[in-house]
Amino acid sequence: MNLKRPLKLNFNSDEKLLEPKGADASNLGNAHDEMRQYVDEVEKENSALKSELSVLKEENERLKNNSQSLEGLNQNLTELKSSLYENQEIRQKQLKSYIHKNMEVLKFFITKALTKNTKQVENFLSLERYLAEGEIPLNFHGWPISPDIALMMAGMFRNIHIDYVIEFGSGTSTVLFAKFFQRTDLRDKENRILSFEHDNRYLKETKNSIEEHGVGNLVELYYAPLKPLASSDSKRLYYDCNARLEEFKKRINQTKSHILILVDGPPGNLGEQSRFPAMEVILTYLSDHKLTFVIDDYQRDDEKEMVNRWAEILNKHSLSYELEEIELEKGGALLRVN
Repeated sequence: MNLKRPLKLNFNSDEKLLEPKGADASNLGNAHDEMRQYVDEVEKENSALKSELSVLKEENERLKNNSQSLEGLNQNLTELKSSLYENQEIRQKQLKSYIHKNMEVLKFFITKALTKNTKQVENFLSLERYLAEGEIPLNFHGWPISPDIALMMAGMFRNIHIDYVIEFGSGTSTVLFAKFFQRTDLRDKENRILSFEHDNRYLKETKNSIEEHGVGNLVELYYAPLKPLASSDSKRLYYDCNARLEEFKKRINQTKSHILILVDGPPGNLGEQSRFPAMEVILTYLSDHKLTFVIDDYQRDDEKEMVNRWAEILNKHSLSYELEEIELEKGGALLRVN
C-alpha cells in the first residue's frame, strides 16, 4: 500500500474532533480505500501461502513415506543380497563336493581301464618276445617296483661299479638286479643279491620268477618274517635278517665294497615310517662299506621324514652322505653314504 501523503486531522478551538472538510475528507477516503485494497492483497497472499504450505506439507508427507519405503526396500535388498551370497556359498560347496566325488570315481575307472589296457599290451609284447626269443619278459604290474625306477637302476649298473645288492622286499627287482649283474664284467657273479621277503606269497612268486629266468645262482632269497626290533625302538616290526647280514658281513669284509640297498618294504600300511629301521640294521653290520640307498615312493611325506631321521643317524655316526632326489612316478631318492 502506498500512502502518498499523511492524513491531516483538523480540530476546533475547543479541542473537539471535527469532521474533515474539503480536500482532507477526500484524502481520508482515498487512504481508506488503499488500506482496504492492501488488506485484501495481504489476505489473498496469505491464502496463497496457506495453500502452498498445505501443498508443501503434503509433499513432505509423501517424501517421508517414500523415504520409509526406500529404507524398507534397502533393507529388503540387503537381506536378499545376504541370502544370495549364502546360497551361492552353499551351491559352490555342493558343486565342489559333487565334482570331487565324481572325479574320484572317474579317476578310479580311468586308472582301472588304463591298467587293464597296459596289461594287455604288455602281455602281447611278452608273447611276441617269447615266440621270438624263448624268454619270458618281466611283469611290472602288481609288483612293488615300477619301470621308471628299474630303468634308473639299470643306468646305475651301466655307469658305476656295484658289488652287491641288498633288497628289503622281493619281486621283479630281484630278477632285474640279477640280469644287471649278468651284464657286468665281474668275474665272480655268485650270490651278488641278498633279498629279504616277509610275505610267503611274494616269496614263492619271486622264487618261481628267478628259476624261470635262470638267475638262481646270483640270488640269495630268504624268508624274513617281521619281528620287533632288538633295539630301543622295539615297537617297530622289521625283517628278521640279522643273522643273514652277519654272515654277509663276514663274507665280504676282506675288501671295501659298494652295496646298493633297495628299501621297498615292508608295506607302508604297517604304520608310520615302517621302513625306517633299514638304516639302523645296515649300519650295524656294513657301516665300513660304500652304501647307496634307493628309496621308492619318495613323494610321500612319511618317506621324506624317514630320510630326514636317517640323516640324523648318519650325523650321529659321523658318516658322510649325499641325498639326491629323482623324478619318478611315485618319487624316488638316492642316499649315498661314505
